[in-house]
Amino acid sequence: MSTDQPPAAAHPDIDPELEAIAAVAAALRPLSDQEKRRVVEWAAKRYGVEVAAPSTGKRVDRVTGRDGDEYEHFAELFDRAQPKTDAQKALVASYWVQAIEGKTQFSSVDVNVLLKDLGHQLSHIAVAMSSLQARKPSLVLQLKKSGSSRQARKTYKLSTAGIAAVQSSIQAGGFTEE
Repeated sequence: MSTDQPPAAAHPDIDPELEAIAAVAAALRPLSDQEKRRVVEWAAKRYGVEVAAPSTGKRVDRVTGRDGDEYEHFAELFDRAQPKTDAQKALVASYWVQAIEGKTQFSSVDVNVLLKDLGHQLSHIAVAMSSLQARKPSLVLQLKKSGSSRQARKTYKLSTAGIAAVQSSIQAGGFTEE
């Protein structure tokens, strides 16, 4: 007589969703936080599921850059990227909000709050964001605009080129061009 558990189909009272959750939890248990995130992101994309980022504003404990260094705080990433212009500062902060905090879209307020905390608040954040949009290829994409005035709240996301620009600056230890 076998001591193996019978397949789930033999237990009709077991919820298949709970069984799937247990299987996912078991598969993720031995992985690091970053590996877990990548696996969950892949699964969400693979199965067409939209996963909202936590809106707690809580940052990831540690972030490993392509250079192998770890960044626990935005200040560390900012220092490594060495942005010189207002547009570069806005780009690095946008990268933190999107790539590190996991927000799929963000406002200029989200970006400027990070910069303000470091003493680098931009007095003309809209100008910086517009210059990032005007680059070819665009480094930031405007997704929507709420309101009719020129100063209306805008929602952005980084383009692939924007992400690559920040990653290059991190790897090089600073921006090489304006």
